[in-house]
Amino acid sequence: MKKFKFRLESLLKIKKQERDMKKEKLVAQMNKLKSIETMIVNLIKEIDYYSTFYDEDNGLELKLWNYNFYKDYIANLSIRLRRLEKRKAEQMDVVKKLQVEYLRLKKMVDALEKMKSTKLQQHVIEMQKEEYSLMDDLALTNHFRQVDNNGRKG
Repeated sequence: MKKFKFRLESLLKIKKQERDMKKEKLVAQMNKLKSIETMIVNLIKEIDYYSTFYDEDNGLELKLWNYNFYKDYIANLSIRLRRLEKRKAEQMDVVKKLQVEYLRLKKMVDALEKMKSTKLQQHVIEMQKEEYSLMDDLALTNHFRQVDNNGRKG
């Protein structure tokens, strides 16, 4: 019983450490995802700002270099946006995989803790049985001593 308990404790400790490390990785990757999402929101705001600025100035006389500059700048912003959206999708995949791994480890730790609790209850029951058996043996020994002593006296 002690060997199993020791192995269960060791395994539980290791799995808890794995779960905690996986949780830290998951939090870091989720923070990275939030950072990418923030960059996307800021980039969209910048694109909207320069697009409206360009549209508002469309009626005015723009010199050719200004027109090309804004056109190229908005195109570059759009390219950056597509790249960020691709990075976001990749990061979401990483987060999903880590979530699955974390949940698997969490379920395993929960199951091991439940097993530990069950084994502890079984151990307590077995110890009580052993104590009752020992008490019965002592009572029988005491009874036979008394019978033996009474038999010798009489």
